[in-house]
Amino acid sequence: SCNQAYEIAFGVHRDQIVGRTAPELFKDERAERHHTEDMALLARQGESQGENDAHLADGRIHRMMYWKRTFGSEDAAKSDGLVAVLVDVSGYKATETELAARTLQMSLILDAMPGAVYLVDQRHRLVFHNARFAELFEYPPDLLRPGEPIINHLRYLAARGDYGQGDPIAIAQGRFDSFYAPK
Repeated sequence: SCNQAYEIAFGVHRDQIVGRTAPELFKDERAERHHTEDMALLARQGESQGENDAHLADGRIHRMMYWKRTFGSEDAAKSDGLVAVLVDVSGYKATETELAARTLQMSLILDAMPGAVYLVDQRHRLVFHNARFAELFEYPPDLLRPGEPIINHLRYLAARGDYGQGDPIAIAQGRFDSFYAPK
């Protein structure tokens, strides 16, 4: 069986679906591949998930995420059936692609700047840095990972002696407080 959303998305009525296989409904190679995968899943009793493209009733190709799981009694040698959930993620994928393109553009612009640039989030963790920032401060690569706490940068510079003599931990904390403490 299926729900109304499936009927609308694929342009079929549940009466047309019950008792039929995917290749009988959607005569294409993907339907055949999914049917083969479903039969293997039913035989081994388990679950699977993934993404694929689907031709929907609106005539367009949509990117779909799916989750499938067999059901039945635990002691049975074979599953009683398969339940699947499909989610159209086309909009999310388009946004993801656009965001990646914009991120690349911004990175290219910032890397072309002669000055050192870095961006820190609200939790005081590194979000982004340009190539000049890495060159200027000569940080080891592990400090340049997104998500790295900025306090670790300050500790590194203090331990290296960039802020003068003294306890590197205390010096780094003092600098951190002067930069980031609420005013």
